[in-house]
Amino acid sequence: MVKIVVGSEQKTWWLNEDLLSSHSIVFKRAFQGSLLEPRDKVMRLEEESPKAFHHLVDWILGKKLLQCDKSHDDLIYSWSHVEEWAALVKLSQMLMMDELMEAAIGWYNTCKNPRDWPEDIMPCPDAEEVKYICDHIPMTVLRSGVVHGLAATFFKKKMHEEMFELWYLAMRDYPGLVHDVMFEVKVRLGKSKDSSIKEDYMELELSES
Repeated sequence: MVKIVVGSEQKTWWLNEDLLSSHSIVFKRAFQGSLLEPRDKVMRLEEESPKAFHHLVDWILGKKLLQCDKSHDDLIYSWSHVEEWAALVKLSQMLMMDELMEAAIGWYNTCKNPRDWPEDIMPCPDAEEVKYICDHIPMTVLRSGVVHGLAATFFKKKMHEEMFELWYLAMRDYPGLVHDVMFEVKVRLGKSKDSSIKEDYMELELSES
């Protein structure tokens, strides 16, 4: 058995070494390679989420498929609802567990967009969401979702205060993200004239002129 210590809370799991190694080359190298002393069967993941690791343990033990225990009945989106899935994407990417990462991304998208939102009322990304994804998992498909969400703010008929805060954060800390967002806006405005997005944008310009 090996000891895994997770998060600032120092939550501890004792797990079978061979089982962990069979699911992740990172675990295998850590426990059977040179990353740890042979006598030291402790791995510390202090930057990771205990809740995400709990999902990972259930996954590798085959106890259950990933599932969300929060309600999807309302139309209110919040970062706290999807944070655990973003944390699991981060953890599974670090451990090179691609299948688990894809499942976590699936739940992230399901929880964030539980229905087909009309673009004008689609929830814009949360500032904490943008910061977490750009800081921790910038190479995942979740960043593309942030780009799309920020681009969509240009086509909303009403700007809310949180959108301005979001753009301030993006321009201050993530110029590369802003570049990608503006490129998507340019591409979408360049679509054919019968595009509903372009027509909505032109109507918005006329109404404000």
